[in-house]
Amino acid sequence: MKKGGSAGKETISGKAVIDARKNILYNIIRLKSKLRDRYASLLEKSSMDHVINILKNLKETEENDIRDIQSVIDSGTVESITSDESENDLTETSMLDHLIMEESRVDHNDVASVLRAALKITNDTISLLSLMVQEYKSEEIRKSLELLLEREKRSKAELELLYEEHVSKDFW
Repeated sequence: MKKGGSAGKETISGKAVIDARKNILYNIIRLKSKLRDRYASLLEKSSMDHVINILKNLKETEENDIRDIQSVIDSGTVESITSDESENDLTETSMLDHLIMEESRVDHNDVASVLRAALKITNDTISLLSLMVQEYKSEEIRKSLELLLEREKRSKAELELLYEEHVSKDFW
């Protein structure tokens, strides 16, 4: 097993904590890049202004997350991204989870379909990060993952508000 990294601590894989953390964050960047590319693909196909605006915002959110995660990798500390001024007190409520349990084809011109797909992606990312937070014991890795998890929960809350605003408003 390798020694080194943060105060000689090792992970289950035998890698130094700092190396394991970088690998995890690079994998999350790859996931976020795929999500960004999926939103970009839908954006190219959509012809509805309100759907285009939502997709642009979703794509920008993923780009911001990628930039911020890269900043954590480069600086070695999560403090570089903890004071995001756009963050607010939104809390993810899981009130729309029943709509996103099934995988379905996304209609790039239907705001409800796009938002359900975005909610599903965000919900899956939250589940993955939650599992990772539970699995990793290193404080450095957990702190990074917990920060990313909180950001995903805020993103989901924002998507839920958009869904309420654009889709559910006519049902109440």
